[in-house]
Amino acid sequence: MTNKNEASYPAVMCETGWDESFLVGTKEELRSFANKILEEIDKPRDKRDFFGIEASEVSERISDLWGDACIDGIIITSNSPDTKKLINSIRINNGEDPIAAEGWPIDRS
Repeated sequence: MTNKNEASYPAVMCETGWDESFLVGTKEELRSFANKILEEIDKPRDKRDFFGIEASEVSERISDLWGDACIDGIIITSNSPDTKKLINSIRINNGEDPIAAEGWPIDRS
């Protein structure tokens, strides 16, 4: 997957359901993944618009390309309602149904 000169990342793997995803990697890869997230969320960043939500973005791959999904960015919202609204906006943009559970705002505009 990687050679000595390339960064080593954990892989995001999925089983049969949406609730069966997990990270696979060495202790060092997983520690690096966690530390990268912690480092990035504390950096001051400009906010921009994501589907009507003001949020900050980190555009840097932090998981392996060989997994079922690759994490190549982080979006940092200001609060939980904004997180839920943004998740549904992304789902709708991808042609998926929004999550329609209590506390999940649905805006199909």
